[in-house]
Order: sequence, then C-alpha cells, then structure tokens
Amino acid sequence: MQSLVEQLIAEPSEQTVMRLLDDESEQEVFWVDWREDDGELAGYCETIIKTGSLSSKWEQDQLILSYKGKTTKVPLTYSGADRHITLIAINEILAPDFQIRFVWDSDGSDTLAFAILPSSRWAALEAQYGQETVAKAFLALTPELNTFDDPLRGHRPGQAAAKSWWQFWK
Repeated sequence: MQSLVEQLIAEPSEQTVMRLLDDESEQEVFWVDWREDDGELAGYCETIIKTGSLSSKWEQDQLILSYKGKTTKVPLTYSGADRHITLIAINEILAPDFQIRFVWDSDGSDTLAFAILPSSRWAALEAQYGQETVAKAFLALTPELNTFDDPLRGHRPGQAAAKSWWQFWK
C-alpha cells in the first residue's frame, strides 16, 4: 500500500492533499507554526522517525540538537527565520539517515506541514517518479529559501511566479 506521501506524488489530487494534511497518526507529516518554540521541532521529528536518538535541549539561550552521539548548536537569530533555521539544523544532524521536506500544499498558512522520511526513501521516490515530480509536491529544504519568511510562489516547479501589483494594470 502506498504511503500518503507517495500518493501525493503519484496522484496529486485535492483529496490526496487533504488526507495527507489531515493525517493525525503522525506517520510522515508534522506541522510547525511560525511562532513555535524551536525546542519542540526535534520532538515532532522523533515522533515520526522513532529512533530514540533525536533530541533537543535549551542551555541558557542556546538550542542544542543531539542525534546518535552527534551534537550541534542551532545558529538562532531570534527572528521569524528561526523555525526554518532549526529545521535546516535538524536536517543536517539527521543526514544521511533522514530528510525533512516542505509540503508545498501547506504554503500560504502560518502553520506549515513538513514530511520526514528516510533519505533512501526520498531517493527511491525520485528514481520512481522523477526528481521534478517529487519536487512539485515536496520542497527539499535549503538555507537560501526560508519556508517561513520568503515568498515561495514561483519556486514550486510548474508554478508561475506571482505578478507584481503594477503588472495587473497592463
């Protein structure tokens, strides 16, 4: 049976999107509010990946991530960019085992959805459906494009960039 992530790639219908985004079993997707405490994000990921190894802790005003004996400090800026910065740091510490990707269909909300799968599973989905097809449903996180602060319209493959307001008058 296909997972909901794979169904969204294979059958990108509104019904599939709603089933994935409404999945309360926390099998593959977790939600992050733009005001979220960054210290909670590792726990959301661990709930899905179930390794018993991913954790975070605050030491004074510094967020420390731990995974399988590795630790890293999250370079927080104490701004709205921090949720994205924390997700990037989690991706880095989980590599090469797991990868978090943004669910495009949650764009436009102040609470965004992210899918986390083993890196090998993302690679298999890209091999089966093509990298561009997977990218139409899920954005691989990069430091350059902040999913919380940057305008994302036009970055999704197959989606036109938003017109500037003055272009509507022509």
